[in-house]
Amino acid sequence: MKLTTHPVLDAAIIALLFLALVELPTEATVNGHDSGSQAAYEYWTLHGFAYGIDIFQNVGPLGFLSYPKIYTGFLSGTKLLLHVLLMCSLIVLLLRHAEGMVRWRRLVLLVAAGSCAVGSTSLYLLLLLASRQLMAAERRRVVLPAAVLLALLALAHGTYLFIALVSVAAALACQLLSRRPRLAATTAVGFLVSLMAIWAAAGQSWVNLPAYFYGMISFTNGYNDAMALYLSYRIDAAGFLALLVCAGLIVRRVWSSVLSDRVDIAQSARQALWSGTELLILLIVWKHGIVRDDNHHLAIYFQYLVVGFAGALFARPLPVDSVSCAETLARGRESVLGRSAKTAAGILAALLLIATLPKIERTLAGIVDLPGYFAGLNAELHRNAATMQSPAARALIGRDAVGYFGNFPAPMLYSGLNYVSMPSTVSFASWNDRIVKADAEFIRDDRRAPPYLFFALDSADGRLVAQDSALAQLEILHRYDVVRFQSDILRGDYSPHRGKLLLRRAGKKNPLLKVPIAARDIRVGEWVDVPYDSSNPLWVRVEVGRGLLAHLVTLAYKPPQYRLELAFKNGMIRTYKFVPQTAATGFLMNPLILENGDALAVRFRQEYQRYMADAHPALSKVVRFRIACDRLVALCEPAAQVAFEDVRGLALGSDNDQEQFYRFKAGQFDFDAEVEAMDVASPVMSATAFGKAFFQFTAPSRIQLHKPKGARRLTAFYGMYPKTYEKEPPPFYSQIYQLKVGFDWLRGVVDDPIGGRSAEAVTGVAVSVSARERGSQDVKSEVGTLKVELDWVRKKSAMKLYAGTLSGAGADGVELAVRLETKEGGTKRLYVRDVNPIETPGDRGEQRLDLELPVEEGTVWIDVNAKSNPVYDQFLLRSLRLERSGVPAPSS
Repeated sequence: MKLTTHPVLDAAIIALLFLALVELPTEATVNGHDSGSQAAYEYWTLHGFAYGIDIFQNVGPLGFLSYPKIYTGFLSGTKLLLHVLLMCSLIVLLLRHAEGMVRWRRLVLLVAAGSCAVGSTSLYLLLLLASRQLMAAERRRVVLPAAVLLALLALAHGTYLFIALVSVAAALACQLLSRRPRLAATTAVGFLVSLMAIWAAAGQSWVNLPAYFYGMISFTNGYNDAMALYLSYRIDAAGFLALLVCAGLIVRRVWSSVLSDRVDIAQSARQALWSGTELLILLIVWKHGIVRDDNHHLAIYFQYLVVGFAGALFARPLPVDSVSCAETLARGRESVLGRSAKTAAGILAALLLIATLPKIERTLAGIVDLPGYFAGLNAELHRNAATMQSPAARALIGRDAVGYFGNFPAPMLYSGLNYVSMPSTVSFASWNDRIVKADAEFIRDDRRAPPYLFFALDSADGRLVAQDSALAQLEILHRYDVVRFQSDILRGDYSPHRGKLLLRRAGKKNPLLKVPIAARDIRVGEWVDVPYDSSNPLWVRVEVGRGLLAHLVTLAYKPPQYRLELAFKNGMIRTYKFVPQTAATGFLMNPLILENGDALAVRFRQEYQRYMADAHPALSKVVRFRIACDRLVALCEPAAQVAFEDVRGLALGSDNDQEQFYRFKAGQFDFDAEVEAMDVASPVMSATAFGKAFFQFTAPSRIQLHKPKGARRLTAFYGMYPKTYEKEPPPFYSQIYQLKVGFDWLRGVVDDPIGGRSAEAVTGVAVSVSARERGSQDVKSEVGTLKVELDWVRKKSAMKLYAGTLSGAGADGVELAVRLETKEGGTKRLYVRDVNPIETPGDRGEQRLDLELPVEEGTVWIDVNAKSNPVYDQFLLRSLRLERSGVPAPSS
């Protein structure tokens, strides 16, 4: 097809389009949720996991096709080859789609496609054009490639599977209406044979194909409740307006076709079937973008609009032989707004082309030196994988199978472990009853469950972690023992709790029994007293219905959003996003396990007794709770049903080795000591300084170590974070804090979810502001006057706090103190030092602590105290060891 009057220019345009559409991998897998999950798609296919049986996800064995930018080292060659094949197919379909268009509009369409058809957008566009090809085709040689493309995409993603099935069904109806039964047979057989052949080539059994279909259907149930976000009503409204406009144009086009005297009923039916398919894809892409409501997902929707529906405002009803809304871009009337449209479209195309040029340049550079390009990615992957290694755990596990409960699976893929996945694959993806029960059955089954399991509690979007695969959590507590608490802070783990428990399967256990205690109907928004308090754990189920109107709104938009407020016996109130689907199955309320340290503590007798006596520093009983509505309040149900159950057979507090508990706690921080507790001003982070990896504490912080009677020496390396003293800090210290009002982003940040907010910032500066006021406020604090800028980012949901000192800026150091509290009750101060690197050059760089300890048994306290200005007090610590006499201390 001629794009211009010059063949050389045509070839150049097609080459540029290829470079714009093809996406070479740009980053190697890191230990983040998205990156690790995308790598896992290739790992599961490579190692023969059965989709629909072993794996319940929204992807199939070709799920990696949606993520061409990530380099995993598993199926990278296959992924690149299939991606290039798909993009070449997209170019061919775009060129066929543009036949007969006015040249300038044809070029605008191609530029829009090259600029916006990236990632999932390109695959949605490919589905659209392949469906059009299948419905409009009159020859078998045209039908078969389209059927193969749809079959290929159907095994990449559950959404693509649904679109492909609908498209094939619509194409069959079109062909039968046109009295072409052989073409219909070719379409049906070609799609099914291609689907089964690709399924088998991906290492899957044909017997499991129905399970894959059923698994995809069941996976979508509950996704909206669990994953919906409300970030910007304005953007939602703009997207919905665009949806209505495009849908209206499609409906207008098919209506004009039906009223035309030149077409018969069969032709009008074909046009209606195609338009219905177009509307379906549009609605699906809208839902894909709007449910999560973040930049990544919204970009997919708006990019699809630009490519598929640009110029539709200038469209006239399509002729019968034209079946694409995007083709209206080329056939609009020149007489009505024609010149203005041409000018505006030309400017848009020029801007899109300019924006795309850097990507074209990068792709061209990668293709020119493809071996070198992939060698660089491979080196980057090896560096990233080095941060994920667990040599001690690997030595313990050997070649035994190991499972994973958590949301960061990358270390399981790159640590040389015999990894087997739970059906939910990541713990927060268990958002309906079927997945929750499948996870629990997997853990319960002695033949399928792995001998070892990494356990890392972490949820998403402010959800209560106890709701995530709650039945599996209960079975894990019942059937596994702790053998190690592994730190991941220094290994690139992005989990907020920075570590995971390594568990080993215990001997055969009897099934757990849940005994009903009480049940009642409640009003949404009503506080409910927790009726039971004994040594047995408490399970709660909450059922919240959904009316017909709420179902319809959820189908087109998002569901009403609820929150769960929990009041504890220690007086604290915490708020979480509430997921009705999983709450109906239930979750463990008392003891409420919120992080890995809690899961460790409930296993040890002394810690569990402290919890039962309401004297534990971290664990506290839930005494009442309520379900309230946060979003789309008018659609929320006014009533719910609550049931409490007593869990029998779960032996908590059964381990009497308290020193082992201390050693496990120390393992979370790579300390060779026995950590009793840690009181820190903000979450402990990783930091690199002086060429070494440190734990970063913010003053004031306190570490409590158990000192056995034979321990006689305390050693460590410490220092102040270099950036606090390498240059004079500016007089106005600026920091952005995301404070979740209602959802527990930072534990302990929100004290009162109704009135004013009291927040302890990550610098350790306590401030109190009125959350009902916007704009600038001057607040007095212990470091002088703070300037606070308060801005809501979501109504009654979150706020941004900009705080900075107007006076007294600068790091004045910390006081490091070590003291011993003996078992008999005495206190001995062993060490004290002011560390002030600005005024004392000798305090800069890495420092060494080496103390001889008294013989008595007791508790060693390491205090990092703030001085007059705590804003820059970032203290570094590594290699903390508590040794017996005669053990040599480390020299570096």
